[in-house]
Amino acid sequence: MITKELIVSNCSKCSLNNHERVIGESNTNVLSDTDILFLAEAPALEEITEDRPLVGRAGKIFRKAFETSNINKYNYIITNIVLCSNIINGKTFNPPEEAVANCKPYWETLVKLSNPKLIFIMGNMAKDIFGINGKITEIRGNTFKYNTYDVFLTLHPSYILRNGGENSDKFKIFFNDFIKAKEILENKCKI
Repeated sequence: MITKELIVSNCSKCSLNNHERVIGESNTNVLSDTDILFLAEAPALEEITEDRPLVGRAGKIFRKAFETSNINKYNYIITNIVLCSNIINGKTFNPPEEAVANCKPYWETLVKLSNPKLIFIMGNMAKDIFGINGKITEIRGNTFKYNTYDVFLTLHPSYILRNGGENSDKFKIFFNDFIKAKEILENKCKI
């Protein structure tokens, strides 16, 4: 189970320390039973309001692919690489680099404790912190290594939202990445 105790980053040194925080969501009570760990970027206003990751406008695109692909049948964790929001006057901004650095121990600890069969990352910010080089639109849909873990890369759902939404070719690409990740999981575990 994801709890606030998992926060191991040095929040007191971060400029987002006094901002609202969303820890994550899981369908398993035992971290070590995790099949797939989803990592997006940072919570927006809707996520803060519901205290749940990926439920806002872009999150709805994620949820449609997540549920329609049936990848939600696996034991999962959904969280962000930055736990705190960066909302100014009702508008969400990307977190500053210091927040990304300060939250890194959180998701690193989560990876170690959950030992996922697949880490599914969304967006440039997540791509960059995993040390994956290349243009995301060209390398998405591929698996990379992070230590001993398989990391699958796709676009961030906000990119899909800005480029036509659920009825666009970009969504088809995004959805097909979920299908591809599900096939990887099918080869790694029995459901």
